[in-house]
Amino acid sequence: SAHFSSKNVQFEELRIEKGEDGNDLTSPYVRTNYSGSWLDFSLQNITFDGLTINGSLSVSKAENVLTNYANDGIIVKNCSFNPTGDKQNGIELKSLTTPYQNVQVTGCTFTGVTGVTNDGLYIQRLQGATIKNNSFKNIGERAIQLNADNGMGGNVIIQENYINNCGDRAIRFGTVNGDANVKVNNNVIVNSTGRDGELFKANEVKPGGSVNLDNNYWSGKTAATAVNTNGGVTVPTKTGI
Repeated sequence: SAHFSSKNVQFEELRIEKGEDGNDLTSPYVRTNYSGSWLDFSLQNITFDGLTINGSLSVSKAENVLTNYANDGIIVKNCSFNPTGDKQNGIELKSLTTPYQNVQVTGCTFTGVTGVTNDGLYIQRLQGATIKNNSFKNIGERAIQLNADNGMGGNVIIQENYINNCGDRAIRFGTVNGDANVKVNNNVIVNSTGRDGELFKANEVKPGGSVNLDNNYWSGKTAATAVNTNGGVTVPTKTGI
C-alpha cells in the first residue's frame, strides 16, 4: 500500500500487478487532488495487470488541479472486476480538468449484479482509447460509458467485447468531438433489452467527427432499432461479426 500527501508528485512507468501473497484488491482509489492542494500529481504510463478487484478502480481528478498535469497512458489489462456495491462502476476515470489520454482496457472481465451495478467502464473526458476483448456481465446500466463533459476526441477503438445482460444502453457516448475517429466493431451484445429498445446512443457527433458501428451483434435487434441516431450517428449497414 502507499499513501502520499505531497504536491507536485509525478508517477511514470508504474506497474501494479499480482504479488506472491495474492492478487485481490478492494476498491483501490486514486485522487489527484484532495482538499485544495493536499495531493497533486500526474499519472503517466500506469499499468494495472492481472488483478482481481472486488469493487471499483477509481481515479479522480478534482476541479482545481493544475491544467498541465497529465492523465496519459493508463493501462488496465487481464484484470477481473466485481463491482457489487450499489451504483458502483467497475472502472471509473473521472476528471474535471485534464482529459485521459491513450487509455487501454483489454482482456478484462466485469461481473456485476443486475439492478445494482452502475457501469462497467466509465470515463469522463477522453482523448484516445483502446477498449478491446473485454467481457461485461450483469451490468445494471451501461457496459461502456464515455461520458465526456467537454467531448471525447482522438482515436477511440471499441472492439471484440462481449456484453451479456446490460440494463441500459450497452455503449453510451456523450459528445464526439470533431477530431474524434471512433470505431465500434465486432462487439457481441446478448440478453440485453436496452433503454427504449436501444443499445447505443451518443448525445452529439460534431462536424468532422466519425463513429463507425459496423459488424456488431445487437442482441437480436436490427441496427435501426438498436442504434439511436438523434445525435448524428449513422445506422450501420453491416451487422453481425
